Amino acid sequence: MDDDPDILALLEQVLEDAGFDVTSASNGEQALERLGPELPSAVVLDLMMPVMD
Repeated sequence: MDDDPDILALLEQVLEDAGFDVTSASNGEQALERLGPELPSAVVLDLMMPVMD
């Protein structure tokens, strides 16, 4: 989760190349909407986010 689209794209690519399933979001509210019934094994996030930290 990051509000900078370039950093978000880079993180997605690196993690996918490493074999991870990636769900990305550009703010905290969007991240909560995208969470399914299964909780993620790990979360990579920017601590200073718009809408919701």
